Amino acid sequence: MRCSLFTAVLFTASFSFAQNETESDIIYDTSTVSIEDTYLVVSKADATTGLIKHERFTKIGKKPYVTGYVSEQNPKMRTGTWQWFYENGNVKKQITYSDGRVVGKINSYFSNGELRETYRQNRKRENEMPHDVTYYRTASGERGVEDGEGFYNGSYEGKFERYIDSLSGRYLDSNPEGTWKGYRNGVLVFEETYEKGIFISGIAYNNGKTTTYSELRTTASPTIPMDKYQRKLYKSVMFYYDRLEISNSDYLESLVLLFDVETDGSISNIRVQDGMGKAPNEAAIRGMLLMKEPWNPATIRGYPIKSTYGMKYTFETSRF
Repeated sequence: MRCSLFTAVLFTASFSFAQNETESDIIYDTSTVSIEDTYLVVSKADATTGLIKHERFTKIGKKPYVTGYVSEQNPKMRTGTWQWFYENGNVKKQITYSDGRVVGKINSYFSNGELRETYRQNRKRENEMPHDVTYYRTASGERGVEDGEGFYNGSYEGKFERYIDSLSGRYLDSNPEGTWKGYRNGVLVFEETYEKGIFISGIAYNNGKTTTYSELRTTASPTIPMDKYQRKLYKSVMFYYDRLEISNSDYLESLVLLFDVETDGSISNIRVQDGMGKAPNEAAIRGMLLMKEPWNPATIRGYPIKSTYGMKYTFETSRF
């Protein structure tokens, strides 16, 4: 007698508009000296801190562009204060990191050295946007937000830079309040409603199509109830399992079946992680290929995105 247990394992969605690398997100090579097309990169150990210091200069004039520290144990993990500079040498942006995570306030400045914006990334707010801005001045120098109160109409930097490049909306007690709008190249992408910093609902605009949403993000799911889908998948896997020469010694207790859910709900790139051996892995993949039920794709702001989904598949026999 055999039975099985399927457990859903959620994997990070692969956004079609995932954040592109910006000046504040690039991790540079840790070699002693390397030359790139535009910049001179220098990395060296700092005996006083036990960290590796990165300095990036313009090749022409060797003017500072960015400085900061990374962990010697993990050269891709930022720590301490990082600064980016204008051509005149004044600080453009300053961010503090701890074990690779942004901590505290993020400050940006005008080229004359005056403070332009101060904000925090609010991890309690889904997708960290809008940020918690306490101070903001427009490009012309006019004050838009002060002490967490006022109207913001400026650039956006964060997880969704390929999706939007600017935001506008009102802050009340450092929280977004009322209607907020996101733009890309001056074109309205979405409108969202917030109450005391909490997302309420949104409307997305894309090539003349309007989509309303009450959740910023949804995960992929089968179009039939999950328990029914898992029972059908088990039968499909057993169809091949019984036809392959598999003994108890051929497999471990469980495997993770991974697959991609495309934007149209179709399944692709089926594979096994932490498998039980060639034959059980093959049975699991073939069983998944037999499944004809489409999926509801994952969404963000009402639009489908490609994502990866996983199921932990456990075999049990009378010996377990």
